[in-house]
Amino acid sequence: LQEQRQARELEQHKHAVALTDLRAKLHEEKLREIAAAREALARQHEAELTRAIKIRDAEVQRLQGLVNALRDGAADKLKNALLSEAREEARRAFDGERLKLQQEIQEQKVARKQAEEALANALQADKAKAADLRTAYQQHQDEIHRIKRDCEKDIRRLMDELKGKDRVVCALERELGVQAGYAQKLQLQKEALDEQLGQVREAERYNHGSPKREAVPGLGENADLLNNQFLSSSSSSPL
Repeated sequence: LQEQRQARELEQHKHAVALTDLRAKLHEEKLREIAAAREALARQHEAELTRAIKIRDAEVQRLQGLVNALRDGAADKLKNALLSEAREEARRAFDGERLKLQQEIQEQKVARKQAEEALANALQADKAKAADLRTAYQQHQDEIHRIKRDCEKDIRRLMDELKGKDRVVCALERELGVQAGYAQKLQLQKEALDEQLGQVREAERYNHGSPKREAVPGLGENADLLNNQFLSSSSSSPL
């Protein structure tokens, strides 16, 4: 147990030493980074300070020149200096405006080019759409003509069928008229036969008990005539 305790203490001591070294290294790196940042800021500050000093010295020299010109009473020099300064300011302003106008002109050219390309694309799309519409219209017209031809053909066929059916109906009506005439004739003959049969029955009733019965003349002949007419009408009627 004592050896294990010593081993643990030794291990803890090693970890503590390693942690201390790591903290020292991190602190040194942080100090180096801070020193580098401080040095960079110092150099930047010195550069800005030097530039500001140069600008101030130039402005001081310019103002000193103007003061000297005023002090010496050299109006021409002052006038020339002021004119030179005014020209320089005007030139700088003109250059700025010219650059701005050039940029605007370039932007307008780019926008115009884009608009022309968009217009060309739109015209091309309109042409393609018009061609598609013409093709669709032609196909539609062809389909209409085809349907019209088919309808006319169907109408002619139906008219021919109706005419044929009308002829069949007329033939059937004629046949029906003939059959009706025959039926009426047969009905009349049947009525005549019924009347003759009634006469025969009446004669038999009056002649009942007599040894001789007189036959009613014409009954057999009428029956044979009726049968012959019916057979002849049946054989001569059209189907």
